[in-house]
Amino acid sequence: NTVLAIWMADAAGFYEANGLKVEIINMNGGSRGAAELAAGRIDAMHVGLSSVVRLNRTGGDLRIVASLANVIRFAFVSAPDVKTAADLKGGVVGVSTFGSESDSTVTLALKRLGLSREDVTLKEYGGGPRRLAAVKSGEIKATAVNEPFTSMAREQGFKVLVDLVPENIPWLFTAIVVRRGTITERR
Repeated sequence: NTVLAIWMADAAGFYEANGLKVEIINMNGGSRGAAELAAGRIDAMHVGLSSVVRLNRTGGDLRIVASLANVIRFAFVSAPDVKTAADLKGGVVGVSTFGSESDSTVTLALKRLGLSREDVTLKEYGGGPRRLAAVKSGEIKATAVNEPFTSMAREQGFKVLVDLVPENIPWLFTAIVVRRGTITERR
């Protein structure tokens, strides 16, 4: 849902009308995409604030030029057999990549449940479809997903342990990010 504007602009011919040749690719996780951006292998990225901050803290020079969602858009879901927060203790919780929006959101969701990151084992599992499959198979106990995966999880009988969407937590959840040099050299 947060990337819809990018696809709509492509479908409407906006990029071409403005002399831009745009290829939209799926990076399967913001942290991976932000790293590709920082390395100069892509020109711009639709990514969350967590990945930008993490890379900039280690010498990156990324800049946000537009925001597409200014609140957290994740729900923390589990298999139906997870009834309480206690059922998560000692279990595996999946994130797309460490330092990503799903990782940050898992920390917030665990806190809402009275748990911390130390109470579970966090593992990287890639994009939403992979994480939902891992919950369904029992490989992991829970994960944080956003739309359309939240709706898919509900349809498949997953339990929503924490829905952060209604809280409207201010966050640069998704933004268009470029390298600083791109702003000055190719504005």
